[in-house]
Amino acid sequence: MMLIKYALMDFSPVEVAFFQAAIGAVGLLAIVLFQGGRARAMMVDILRRPLQAILLGALAIAAPFILISTGELSIPSGLAGVLLSSLPMFVAFFAPFLDRSAKINRIQALGLMVGLVGVALVVGVQAVGSLGQRCHLQLRRQTALQGQERAADNDDLLAHRRGGARGSLCRHHRVG
Repeated sequence: MMLIKYALMDFSPVEVAFFQAAIGAVGLLAIVLFQGGRARAMMVDILRRPLQAILLGALAIAAPFILISTGELSIPSGLAGVLLSSLPMFVAFFAPFLDRSAKINRIQALGLMVGLVGVALVVGVQAVGSLGQRCHLQLRRQTALQGQERAADNDDLLAHRRGGARGSLCRHHRVG
């Protein structure tokens, strides 16, 4: 995830996603050529159905890579890594709804639930940490603003005591 963050300094999210997919395609092609036999037969089968292959590539590779790269522009890399690592759990969870032959038994379902709860806890701690930081900054800003108002009120009080009214003593109805 950290490499994506560095790549986004010089490239757009779409370009980063393209490079990720291209590197993966080259690696996959090398494996297919090296293994031969059954792997080549599967590649030929994919090439016979180009529309389905393009649709699957767009939905399963291009879209997630672009979304992940775009998300990394606004969230920390660690959080992106945790969220991305949960992807196989979501695939396993939704697989029975998309493919009737995919079944999840009780032990697998329990494992998925434990995994999803674990991810929720980690993401929740990260979000609470970020929320805590934001609240702390907001509190500091509010305190600074209150300090500025008190300083202005003190200036008004001193000016009033000296006989020159700088403004009304009531800050809500300040005249000057």
